Amino acid sequence: MSGWRVGARLGLVDSEDTLGQQKLYLLLQRMKVNFDTRKIISVPTGLLLRKGITVPGDAHWILRFKLDVYVTTIKNPQMPATPTRFWALEVQGDSHSANSRIEKDELRTLALEAVDIKTIPIPDRELFSRKGREAWRVRLAHEFGLEAPP
Repeated sequence: MSGWRVGARLGLVDSEDTLGQQKLYLLLQRMKVNFDTRKIISVPTGLLLRKGITVPGDAHWILRFKLDVYVTTIKNPQMPATPTRFWALEVQGDSHSANSRIEKDELRTLALEAVDIKTIPIPDRELFSRKGREAWRVRLAHEFGLEAPP
């Protein structure tokens, strides 16, 4: 199930979602943050080359990346509207099929940065405990501008 998920609606999971992703969705829903799952972001290779980012020789003219969770201030009126910001929350770890995708794929992170999307890797093991989820709730609330920093 992809598409925007309203923070107040609970229980929207898909058979492809890992336990870590489900825990992240639940955390965002409890925070009342609207988010998209499995969003495909297309980045033109020409843009990357103009920014001095090396692209593999066999790359097509557009690179596509599937994000675990995509959050933007545009879909969240409770977040500060200016400046418009975008985030890719990527679950990593044993429960994730693309286990070390972010660590190994510098091109992915650089490409997302080139289109102003900040990548936030989240170790799945930190989402499995109440203490870990609370720590991420605080971090994400600060990142999203929902709470003032301590």
